[in-house]
Amino acid sequence: MVARVDRALRENYGIPDGLADPRVVVLDPCCGTGAYLVETLRIIYAHWKDTYGEAQAQLQTKAAAQTRLFGFELLPAPYVIAHLQIDLLLARFGAPLIP
Repeated sequence: MVARVDRALRENYGIPDGLADPRVVVLDPCCGTGAYLVETLRIIYAHWKDTYGEAQAQLQTKAAAQTRLFGFELLPAPYVIAHLQIDLLLARFGAPLIP
């Protein structure tokens, strides 16, 4: 689903960077354990890494996670898992939320 949104942004809306474009804001109103947000961050990281290199990918992915990806969850357990997954993913990319 995330890849389809990325492709639709590129092909149908003329946004060449897709989900990686800084104008694109992602809202997951029922994020659960964060699978959609994590996959979005993976696509953003891969795009920036392929296009501009790893250092730029780290900066842009962290910026996207902090400013334009939003997920809402009412239950505390899935929320904690989502936060943990995002934090672990960013740390794996070399861009932890808290250094």
